[in-house]
Amino acid sequence: ISAEVDMDTTDADALAAIDGVSQVSANVEYERPAPQTNAGEPALDSEFTFGLEQINVPMYDDEFDGMGDGATVMIGDDGISDPEAGHPDLEFALEAIAEVEEGTLVGGEAGSHGEHVSGTATGAADPAGDVPRYGVAPNADLLKADVFAGGATTEDIIASMEWAVDNDADVASYSLGLPSTQGLATLDPAFEDVISEVKASGTLPVVSAGNSGGDGNVGGTDGGPVSSPATHFDSVAIGASVEGGDIAGFSSGAVIDDDSIEIADELPATFPTEYVQPDVSAPGADVLSSGPLGLEQIDDPEATYSFASGTSMAAPHYAGSVALVQAATEEDLAPETIEAALAETAEKSDNDFTELNNRDIRFGTGIIDVHAAALAAADTQTVEGTVTNAAGEPIVGATVETEAGALTATDEDGEFVLQTTNDPAEVTADAAGVEAETLTVTDGETVEFVLEESLDVTLIE
Repeated sequence: ISAEVDMDTTDADALAAIDGVSQVSANVEYERPAPQTNAGEPALDSEFTFGLEQINVPMYDDEFDGMGDGATVMIGDDGISDPEAGHPDLEFALEAIAEVEEGTLVGGEAGSHGEHVSGTATGAADPAGDVPRYGVAPNADLLKADVFAGGATTEDIIASMEWAVDNDADVASYSLGLPSTQGLATLDPAFEDVISEVKASGTLPVVSAGNSGGDGNVGGTDGGPVSSPATHFDSVAIGASVEGGDIAGFSSGAVIDDDSIEIADELPATFPTEYVQPDVSAPGADVLSSGPLGLEQIDDPEATYSFASGTSMAAPHYAGSVALVQAATEEDLAPETIEAALAETAEKSDNDFTELNNRDIRFGTGIIDVHAAALAAADTQTVEGTVTNAAGEPIVGATVETEAGALTATDEDGEFVLQTTNDPAEVTADAAGVEAETLTVTDGETVEFVLEESLDVTLIE
């Protein structure tokens, strides 16, 4: 429920005390990150863009029929540069504005961010202009919510997520974020339950990690504050890779814990006490797509195209990959299965970046490979179980992960469900104040982790 309240006459605690109110959050305004400066002069004489080649779309096309057929991608962003004429490479299955009234034109402004993002996810296999194929999943249905039409407030974004679920989207992708005012990761408590519920309803929530990387150098070791809602543990946060396989200097990444966040006072109880975002990375530098967004625009008589850089460009590469993984099988895959397939098959070079749960603050688990993920998703296991302490009490927010990179956390009852593409799988449960335990799990068996209290040993000389 959204309500306008005079905070000079009441306060959040008073509102929270009303019967039936579980949480009170400010309706804050989100931003689409400004495109980053382009690094070079990408070529236009290839069949595929470097981004599609990097995530192995050509090999996927050779292995599987179709290019996203039967899958649905929802993009929550701004509109398109010419709302009436549209773009010849984009076909909207359904359009909406921030209030999510179906059938209205998407809003838009010159240099539209959402037009570029949409093209990366589902742009035509045979573009109208003289450019390489740049759309990951051309045959997927594209839903477009212009969440910026009403200011891109929290309630606009939540409404678009619910709209995506109502229209059976496989993925809802957002290239936006809540800016930091203190140099910390932003965590909007309004999304605490929403994102988890969206995922449980069959739609995978995907968010760009942000463009606040602290090291301007490609391959730099510094991360930077991640922006909400990418900081939510159940969202899939995406970092940005460059053509050479490193991570862009602007790409955000951080350890998320109580001391590193602003807006929210602390992490929700069902979140781990610390975790890393991004989850994975995808192409996000010098990305060719539809519309006049980037600093370098292409003079083509048939349509507008441009190059742009940012984690905004990485998120739709991932969203389109979700559509391809789903389209590779007739089975209706759970969001967690697709997420696990993309995480466990991602690849990266050896590095010394800060890491937790097989994710480091630059790559996450690595740069995605949609061909490998589609193959892996055909053979999965579901691991269910509990995590308790030695006294038999449930441990809430414990991480449960595979060695390859699938990850979940326990709920308020200490229970978990973990999807993995490995069978057998090495599964590890861990939490603050206890010793981690690793079990080998096969055939989707139910497991019970009992974690012993960790010993705090101090050496005295």
